Amino acid sequence: MKNLIYQTFITDKEEPEFVSLSRNAFKKYADECGADYLFSNKKWFDKYPTKSSEFFEKLRIFFDESFDRYDQVLYVDCDVLPYDKSSYIFDLNHSGIAMMPEKNTPSRNFVPPFVDFKSTHAKAIYNLCKVYGQNCGYFDDGQIRWYNNGVILTSREMRQHARKNFDPISTFKQPENKHMFIYCDEPYIKLMLEKNNIVVTELDECWNLTGAIKDSNVPDNAKFLHFSGKLKRAMRMYYEN
Repeated sequence: MKNLIYQTFITDKEEPEFVSLSRNAFKKYADECGADYLFSNKKWFDKYPTKSSEFFEKLRIFFDESFDRYDQVLYVDCDVLPYDKSSYIFDLNHSGIAMMPEKNTPSRNFVPPFVDFKSTHAKAIYNLCKVYGQNCGYFDDGQIRWYNNGVILTSREMRQHARKNFDPISTFKQPENKHMFIYCDEPYIKLMLEKNNIVVTELDECWNLTGAIKDSNVPDNAKFLHFSGKLKRAMRMYYEN
C-alpha cells in the first residue's frame, strides 16, 4: 500500500517553532512507516471563490485528485507530535475515515463546551444544522456527534466519495457563533458527514491526546500528542531529535 502524511500551515510570518518540530517529527515517522510526506505552506483553495479560514486547507485531502495515487492519507495538525513511534496509524482497520470523537469521556482530554446541551456552543450547532435543514446528529451515548479534525485518516474510496458528494467549500455558510467556529473546518465536516450518512471509525483518543499532557504525565498508551492552545509551549519537552 502507498500512504501519505499531509500537513499544512499558512502564515505570512516566520514559521513558528511548534510547526517545525511537528514537521520534522512526522517526516521521520513517515520514513519509519514507509509513507510519503507532504507539507504545504501555500493555499491550495485559492482556486475557490472563498475568503474562509486557512483551516480549510486540511480538507485538501478530500478535494485534491492528485492524492488519489495513495491508498491512505493521514492529515495531522502542526501542533501534534508522534509519541509512540513504534505504532503505525496506517495499520488500523477503519470504515474509510477515522477521527477522534469530541465528547465527555473518563479521560483527561479536553472536554468540548457543547457537551452541555444548554451552552451557547451547543445552540450554535443546532442553529447551523437548522440552516442546512439537517438533524443535529448524536453519538450512541446521546452527545452531539462531532469530531476533532486534528488527526484524520482516510482511504482513497472515501476521499473520492467525498469529492463527489461534499458541498463546495465556497458555498459553506459561516456560523453565527464566530468565537466557536473560528475553525470552520469542523462544522463543515460535521454537516457533510450527516448529509451523506458517512460511518466514521472512532479513533481511540490515544491517537489524538489533547489535554492529558498538560500535567506532564502522559498516559502509557499515548500514540500522538496534540498540543492544543497554550500547550504548544510544551512541545519541545516531548520532541525527540
